[in-house]
Amino acid sequence: FGMKGKSSQGVWILDFGTTNNMTPFPSLFASFQPNNKQFIPVINGDNAPIVGFNNIQLEPSLLLHNNVLHVSKLANSLISITKSSLQT
Repeated sequence: FGMKGKSSQGVWILDFGTTNNMTPFPSLFASFQPNNKQFIPVINGDNAPIVGFNNIQLEPSLLLHNNVLHVSKLANSLISITKSSLQT
């Protein structure tokens, strides 16, 4: 997805192409583990740095887990359909 102007924090896009849940919004994390050594490829062919990762509580009863990535260069938050469908 594009890397220009950010969308609203509350908007999450369901994505069949991404392998991880990720967001550009650090305020969604109550805390996160810093990460400055890994990168993730984005749609324009660049590699964007992974700033950190952890769980995100979207609603009181809805938790995104399995290390949601904080990728500040994204324009949108992405939910990986592939990753979500593999969880039990």
